[in-house]
Amino acid sequence: MYCSNCGSEIPNNAKFCANCGNACVEPKQEEPMLNNGNTNQFNNSNGYTNNTNNSMAIAGLICSIIGLFVCGIPLGIISVILGIIAHKQAVINRSSTKMITWVIILGAIDIALPIIIIDSWFSLIF
Repeated sequence: MYCSNCGSEIPNNAKFCANCGNACVEPKQEEPMLNNGNTNQFNNSNGYTNNTNNSMAIAGLICSIIGLFVCGIPLGIISVILGIIAHKQAVINRSSTKMITWVIILGAIDIALPIIIIDSWFSLIF
């Protein structure tokens, strides 16, 4: 290692330069990227990759799409809950929330659509 002030060679474990007395600062080492460039995963404090929010968003998306055709209200509620949980995790981990937003919107449509249809049927009948 070399002194940043005078350029003389100093030992790696030295706190000060023996020649000029300047404080030694070790070069900052960058942490290796553990997710191989995959933006859907994030590195937590332990260094492990985690994609829980992505899998919850996918599960919510599947529930909301199935809910559009079959038993909309229960699956809509499940997809909204999964979307909210995934959104909170995505905000904490600073990852994308585009798909999660669609999960919440489709879940809300799953909940509202049967109510609107039933209400329109009752207004036609009575």
